[in-house]
This record gives sequence, C-alpha cells and structure tokens, in this order.
Amino acid sequence: MTAYVRGWVLRGFADLIQQLGGDAQLYESRFKLPLRRADIGELSLPAAPLIRLLEACAEDLACPDFGIRLGFAQGRDPIGPITTGMQADTLGEALEAAVSYMNMLNPALELELQRTP
Repeated sequence: MTAYVRGWVLRGFADLIQQLGGDAQLYESRFKLPLRRADIGELSLPAAPLIRLLEACAEDLACPDFGIRLGFAQGRDPIGPITTGMQADTLGEALEAAVSYMNMLNPALELELQRTP
C-alpha cells in the first residue's frame, strides 16, 4: 500500500533549498514533486519521494537539520489543529490530541497512544 501525504508538507521547500545554495528546479525534476506550485495544499502526494527528497537535501546541501529548518520555516499554520493540544491540562491529553489530529493531517503516519500501567 502506498502512503500519501498532503501537499502542504512541500510549503517552503523550494525557498529553503535556494537559501542553502541548491537549485529547487533540479530537485523538483529529480523527485517529481511540485516544489514551486502555490496551490499544493490539498494535493495528495506519495510519501516515499518526499522522504527521499528530505534525505537528499540534508546530504547534498550539507544540512543535517534540513527537516527541522523546514518545519520552522513552515510555522504552525499547517498543523493548526494540533496546537489545540498545547492548551491541554495534562501531558496525556496533549498527546491524545496530537495523535488524533496528526493522523488526520498526514495519512502516511499511523500513530497510536498506548497507556501502560
């Protein structure tokens, strides 16, 4: 079964690649992902090329924290519902909110919270 992610995960990719001295168009061609499209939010994209893209950017651009930098560049907007967990009364409630919303936001992830005695 092929895992898919929502297109918003590509937001900011091209800009970060350019900032680090790379050529976003070459990565777009190499991985066949629409890095420079403005309307990517609702697209469904196969997760495997995205993972390979992240790994290649980290290696090729000598930036082992590429994924973290991308997350900071994207900000909180893409994960809006998850931020509701930040207002939870307990860590357990926050984790439950994060798991349930993350599964909706990114179908390629399968998260489950298991309570232990």
